[in-house]
Amino acid sequence: MINEEQLRKNKIEKSTLERVIELFKALLLLKDCVNLLNDGKEYHLATLYGQLRGILTDKTQKSRNKKNPLLIDLAEELNVDLSFYANALFVKKHDILEQLRSQTVLQYADLELSLNKLKTVHEKTNLKDFLDMEILIERGISHTFRYIINTLSDKYGGSHYDPKTDEKIIGLKSIELNSKPLVDHYLIDLSMIVLALGIKIPKQVSDLSIQFGFKLFCEASDVSYLFDIMYNRFRISVKTIGKKVIIDLRDLVGYQLSLEKNEVLQINKYYLLTIVHELKSDYISIVNVYLNDDLILTTETTPLLLTKNTQDWEFVGNTSVSKTKQNFGFDNCFCHVSGAVINKDQHLKVLKLTNTIKPIRINPSEYFDCIKGLKYSFNVN
Repeated sequence: MINEEQLRKNKIEKSTLERVIELFKALLLLKDCVNLLNDGKEYHLATLYGQLRGILTDKTQKSRNKKNPLLIDLAEELNVDLSFYANALFVKKHDILEQLRSQTVLQYADLELSLNKLKTVHEKTNLKDFLDMEILIERGISHTFRYIINTLSDKYGGSHYDPKTDEKIIGLKSIELNSKPLVDHYLIDLSMIVLALGIKIPKQVSDLSIQFGFKLFCEASDVSYLFDIMYNRFRISVKTIGKKVIIDLRDLVGYQLSLEKNEVLQINKYYLLTIVHELKSDYISIVNVYLNDDLILTTETTPLLLTKNTQDWEFVGNTSVSKTKQNFGFDNCFCHVSGAVINKDQHLKVLKLTNTIKPIRINPSEYFDCIKGLKYSFNVN
């Protein structure tokens, strides 16, 4: 019989990108929970407890995988700063409060969580340390976020529905502020700072700019690919028919976006096409498309999770990733992928540099590997 230890040894380690996808989905769930709770739908507290535990305090990760919980572990691996500011009462020990501890029936204060120092009482901390700081004392017993999250998710459905509860957590749940348990106010406040910090991780993976220089020597009579990129569910296809540019995008989660612009391409004219994706801190993605001097397409959309790791991409020109032959060809002059968000001014500087590059003719029914061409690209300062 195979024991549990043997089963664990047979498990395959998830890639960093797979774990970023998991975190991205968890953050979206957490964001939805906060919005629904603010609308008065308090039954979503169970989901909030569970998501906070899964990404912040899951103690099984240390015992089974020798890793920190998901958000903390990825931040350390990708060197993402999780610093913020909180009420100094929680971050620093105060002598007078320590002297009164044994007689303290109840001690709490506003958390005052913020990404920036807004008040003199603000003290800098980081998410990992803050989880173990005392945030509330009730009947002489101190409580941390780690304890509150793990206990609530155990007892009230975030992880499972325990038939028994904890006397200490009953006492905490009985302390109300504006007709709602104080600990739930605290957890919503914590969730807001987790959302603000956590988005930095998928943003680091997902922000990218793709630049492609080309010149048409014939119009496409059917929909034809200028280039096509694919990895897992992620795909960016740039196509043309006649004078039209068509951009189809699918992110790693499966969300799809289609953009089109008519009457923009001419024969025997050099074009630099720049596609820019930026994941914003308010959980909105902005996609900008520049063609020579113009911003031809821009859209704000649901948050997208892309990947800028070109080593994982299949990236081909004058064909789709299925390598289908097409009766179309063009001159290819330049290809550049950057993890930076390129603005219009930077796009125009690259345009000026590249519109004199001698092109490589790609004839109909030929295709080429864009990845190999990336070694000739350069970083934009």
